[in-house]
Amino acid sequence: TLTSEQGIPVVEATIDGVSGDFVLDTGSSSSLTLFAPFVKRHFSAERYPSRFEAVTGLGIGGMLRGEYVRM
Repeated sequence: TLTSEQGIPVVEATIDGVSGDFVLDTGSSSSLTLFAPFVKRHFSAERYPSRFEAVTGLGIGGMLRGEYVRM
């Protein structure tokens, strides 16, 4: 289900068994971005052992780094 909260598109979805409302970022070049607090709360590092770190973006504070995993 696609809804709008204060003009921001939100989609109800399930990601690897975890259901919730997720912001739909139409300007993102990534297929899915999950932030650390959400990942730490719902997933264990052992669940996705194949990962690598890379630059995920660039902002006023410099390079942004993140981990890529295949879900």
